Order: sequence, then C-alpha cells, then structure tokens
Amino acid sequence: MKFSKQPYFLLPIYVITVLWMSISFGQKDFVGLFPCYSLVFGAYLLIIFKTKISLKYQILLGILVRISLIPVFPNLSVDIYRFFWDGSLTVNGINPYGILPSEIVGQNIPGLTNEIFLKLNSKEYFTIYPPLSQLYYSISALTENLCTQLWQ
Repeated sequence: MKFSKQPYFLLPIYVITVLWMSISFGQKDFVGLFPCYSLVFGAYLLIIFKTKISLKYQILLGILVRISLIPVFPNLSVDIYRFFWDGSLTVNGINPYGILPSEIVGQNIPGLTNEIFLKLNSKEYFTIYPPLSQLYYSISALTENLCTQLWQ
C-alpha cells in the first residue's frame, strides 16, 4: 500500500479517534484516554504541519468534528449538570451568581429536578462560570425547554 507524500490518511484517523474517545471513555478512564488523546494530538500536529491543507479546510475539519459530536453525551465533564442548572436558573429569571443550588433545590423550578441536583459536583458553591458562558447555558436550557414542550 503506497501513500502519497501528503499524509491525508491522518484525516479519518483524527476524526474517528475523536469520536471513539468521546463515546468510549469517561473522565476517570485515564489509561485508555491518554493513548487516544496522544494519537489525536499527534495526528492533528501532522495534519497541520505536514499536509498542505489550507486554513479553510482546517476550519471545515474542526466544524465537521464538532458537528459529529452533537449527539454524543459529554462523558469527559461532570460540570455539564452545573451548566444546565445555571442555564435553567437564568431562563427562569433567577441570577445563578446569587443563589446556591442547595438553597433552591425542591422549589419546583422548571427544568431543575432533584435528579440533576444529585449529579452536581458543586452543590454548596456559587457558580464560577463567566457571563458569556452563562449566556450559552441559558440558550441551551431554553432550547431544551422548548423541545420538551413540543414533544409532549
């Protein structure tokens, strides 16, 4: 099997490994995650420095990888529940910077259930995420609320 001088075969390796990593491993799976991450990082460096792919196609590759990750649950972050919690507070007109999750749990706020509260890793801390991130969390919570209403 002969490859061209350009290592374009790295493109599918990069995409497939990112997807496999996202689907197969959790945050505590360091032994399996580290070699995969190293492979992805090495493939990325070789793609950037050894191929003659233009910036336009590099951006397209990044967008393709991100779009392919949309249906994958983010196993590598336990903060996702806090993101949703903060976004739901904002959508319901409550400032996430001014109230602890433990103070508001059980108050029948749409989207905030005891199940999500139990998954939070920072129940006794105020949010630390910046306002721009809070905007994204709010958009996500609003979208989730709208989708839930449409499908009921």
